[in-house]
Amino acid sequence: MTSDLPLHRRGVSQRRALFAVVCLWSAWILIFADGNRLRAAENARWNFLVTNLDLFPGTEQLFEPDENLFWRLRKNLKKVKASEKLPGVEHPFTVSTDSEGRRRVPGPNDAETTVFFIGDSCTFGIPVDDDEAFPARTQERLARKHDIAIRAVNAGVPGYSVFQGRILLDQLQETPDLVVVTYWPNGQSIWHRH
Repeated sequence: MTSDLPLHRRGVSQRRALFAVVCLWSAWILIFADGNRLRAAENARWNFLVTNLDLFPGTEQLFEPDENLFWRLRKNLKKVKASEKLPGVEHPFTVSTDSEGRRRVPGPNDAETTVFFIGDSCTFGIPVDDDEAFPARTQERLARKHDIAIRAVNAGVPGYSVFQGRILLDQLQETPDLVVVTYWPNGQSIWHRH
């Protein structure tokens, strides 16, 4: 006990304890402060996304933490198998992304008119394959039924709200001819109540 120590020794024990705490805290920071791991651990929205992936087996392969957007799609994915799991039924689908981390839109992409589709999982296309997401279907149908060629860019990301959408628009390197914005329930998530 500290009170049993002589008066001049009590301060030494307290200083040693404080030194040990500082050393442990410093070691923890050095070990765990590795950029993405620390940001992901502090990123409550990322953690929320991860806990909800049970409904969508395989989708954990699609995402990575992002400092500004909380999470983003991984780049250059090739037909990653995923599914939406509901009571009594499962809807399998595959996902591919391009070098920008956007969902691939199959078909020709050399049209002069670029339409940038920005939104959440509805725009992204859960639970459908790349060619069935509505940006891809819009590109295909305009070409087939109306002979209008567009280059559709599917920038939808599951769980995104207008907050992330604004950041994506601000980060665009190119200027699209048209931007289609579709956000649904994520704009009114539990995060907006705080």
